[in-house]
Amino acid sequence: MRYVSKNTVNRLPKYLHYLQDLKQNGLTRTSSSVIAEALGMTASQVRQDLSAFGNYGAQGYGYDIEKLIANICEIIGVYQPHSIAVVGVGCIGRAVLGHMDFTSYNYRVCAAFDIDPNVIGTTINGVQVYSIDVIEEILQRHRVDICMLTVSKSAAKSVASKLNQLKVRGIWNFTNVNLGLDKTETVVENVDFLDSLLTLTYYLKKDI
Repeated sequence: MRYVSKNTVNRLPKYLHYLQDLKQNGLTRTSSSVIAEALGMTASQVRQDLSAFGNYGAQGYGYDIEKLIANICEIIGVYQPHSIAVVGVGCIGRAVLGHMDFTSYNYRVCAAFDIDPNVIGTTINGVQVYSIDVIEEILQRHRVDICMLTVSKSAAKSVASKLNQLKVRGIWNFTNVNLGLDKTETVVENVDFLDSLLTLTYYLKKDI
């Protein structure tokens, strides 16, 4: 398999969302320079990113928007359904269950887990909350391949280790903890709100 940098992969959703906006506005073709200007990049970077996966444009013609959307969806794996479980129904977990819609991208949130007896047995936006004690049974029943991890920092590593043992293929990690799964087959995508905020303040700071 050809190596593709993480930065390139991270830009694919940005391309997809922008192209979908163009399609909704009735456009059928675009160019690397148009995409680059909209996303604050260079045209050569756009072409380089897309060429890492194949030849999708033609010189003098640009990109067919509908076809490029389909190609990026195929690259990302959007056409393959994924089942998600939320592990930890605190503020973040509850917000995801209550307000985020993943269905348009073929994701299905099928279960949630917690240790709080006041939460276990409840239903949030149609998703049943189970005890963490039955996680193995429920993950197998729903064939879950992605777990969103929103437990406490103190529990993050032990829960992640359990998920790895249960052969969960991907962990969407919101705990701000290094889960120590780098040498395992479980893929971890870390989401750190504080890092993002600190990055924002870097760009806001004034020169002294």
